[in-house]
Amino acid sequence: MDDPLIEEAIKIVCQYERVGVSLVQRRLSLGYVKAAQVFDKLEELGVIGHATGTEPRKVNYKSYGDYLARKAISKGFNYQAFMYRLLHQASNALQSLGEKIYKS
Repeated sequence: MDDPLIEEAIKIVCQYERVGVSLVQRRLSLGYVKAAQVFDKLEELGVIGHATGTEPRKVNYKSYGDYLARKAISKGFNYQAFMYRLLHQASNALQSLGEKIYKS
């Protein structure tokens, strides 16, 4: 996604089980029209469910990480290989940090 506003909105709504336009409006300091446009985009992307009257919308992801993982998997990304590489890099970084602390 190239729009940082939409990415920030996704990060915000993924913290909740249900959301309304007013949450996006307040948290991103947007006017109602812009917040509603962002909300429509979130629905289009499948981040939030469809409107059911005036009830808050269901959020389809439990976290922003969950959203990113499912997005990557839907594009054919090998999630297990990614997690292995990520954990390996984190382990190396911690080992390097430990060595620096030990030397000082």
